[in-house]
Amino acid sequence: KLESHGVMFHVERIEMTELLEAVSELLREIMTERGISFVAEESKGECFIYGDRQWTEEAVLNILKNCVEHTPDGGRIVASYSQNPIYTELQIEDGGSGFHAKELPHIFERFYREEKARSVEGNGLGLSIVKSIIDLHHGNIDVISQVDVGSTFIIKLPSERKSFDLKEKISLNRKD
Repeated sequence: KLESHGVMFHVERIEMTELLEAVSELLREIMTERGISFVAEESKGECFIYGDRQWTEEAVLNILKNCVEHTPDGGRIVASYSQNPIYTELQIEDGGSGFHAKELPHIFERFYREEKARSVEGNGLGLSIVKSIIDLHHGNIDVISQVDVGSTFIIKLPSERKSFDLKEKISLNRKD
């Protein structure tokens, strides 16, 4: 669906606390089994984004899944967020295996699988889907990472509704 058709977003205001609760709940069982703690550090005051709830949850879920896969048993994942008049920034930090510097430019590419993840089940689409969704929400995503220390995914999404034309049909077809 993402790669072959246009998608119409249903843009709404999404509270960050609700977004993180919904997504973390989907992974609660696996995190509990592995002893991974998930902490959502709440910001002072309201913090929200404008976007499509289903697609935004999908993007954040894929990042959180990635963090869970690379965090050792007993580890910790921390989500924090803040807002300014233009965008809301969400950071998701794990204490996992991290990425090598040479891999960072490629982790959001379709079918890219880092060397150490080739033994893990998956097809290399998760982070490229995240990037597509974030881009289509007029946001951006970046990652800071250090091997054997962990990764921090930094997502910036609009905190203004006017960032979207509700009649705009957003195509997810890619030319690469």
